[in-house]
Amino acid sequence: MALRVTQISSGGTHSLALLEDGTVIGWGANGRDYGQTTTPDFGGRRVIQISAGGAHSLALLEDGNVFGWGENFYGQTTIPDFGGRRVMQIIAGFRHSLALLEDGTVIGWGDNDHEQRTIPNFGGRRVTQIHGKFMHSLALLEDGNVIGWGRNRGGQTTIPDFNGRRIRQINAGGNQSVALFEDGTIRQWGENYLGRPVPDFGGRRVIQISVDRNHTLALAEDGLVIGWGYNDYGQLNIPNFLPPPQPFKPLPDFLVSEVPTLVNYQALRQKVECPQCRINIKKVILNCNHAFCETCSSALTNCPTCTKAITDKTILRQKYISYL
Repeated sequence: MALRVTQISSGGTHSLALLEDGTVIGWGANGRDYGQTTTPDFGGRRVIQISAGGAHSLALLEDGNVFGWGENFYGQTTIPDFGGRRVMQIIAGFRHSLALLEDGTVIGWGDNDHEQRTIPNFGGRRVTQIHGKFMHSLALLEDGNVIGWGRNRGGQTTIPDFNGRRIRQINAGGNQSVALFEDGTIRQWGENYLGRPVPDFGGRRVIQISVDRNHTLALAEDGLVIGWGYNDYGQLNIPNFLPPPQPFKPLPDFLVSEVPTLVNYQALRQKVECPQCRINIKKVILNCNHAFCETCSSALTNCPTCTKAITDKTILRQKYISYL
């Protein structure tokens, strides 16, 4: 059975997906023997959060432990001591890593050439969310404000005015930053050197974003994953997480010539048994488009589902019942 994607993360040249069973899938670059897409053994424990960095990956397990794998030249996968405090969120940056702890404080480790892991003073306010996927970092505070630090070549840590809109998620990418609002819309700021604007999601509401140096991923509410940006290592080649659509089967012929008007044929194809007796036998389609078996429908004067008066019935042939 296909598993639904519950979380995504884009790295420098690789991507990760967390599936509903707590397992992780990686794709994209895996070079120089770093193994950033080769998922380690978590000892049977479920993963609850993932983060793909420049050439390393992090996973937060259900028991609060943090795993790191991939490049470790700057110590970005060497997990520090959190002093007994539970980790609430992890971020794998380009060559640094961040962790948000249960007391609202932040710890950073790994590379610090742009002070991207030097945590600023938040004025006593608790941090509720962090992000930092390249050489700068962002923090969302409990009062709704955002603070940025680290490299600011493109203005990516200069926070714009969000006009009072409530932020659901923040992301710090290459030289740009992105905010996802509660209404499912996205705001980008900083240097858009890729020249790629936010794509059209076809009316879908975005529920998660993941931005890195060269590409961005968005997870829509229906489970669809959309990517844009560079694809030189296949980081936008989204794997097939769902089974391919089944070939179309023609609708059956009707046994009687009198066909009720406005029959919802597509809905009828999805019905497999009588809702009254649960027996999959010859079906009778009522004028309200609800289906019942011949036995149950014989005594009906009103539809049990919608209470509409029954004025017409259409009987489907027995041999086509498996299609419905």
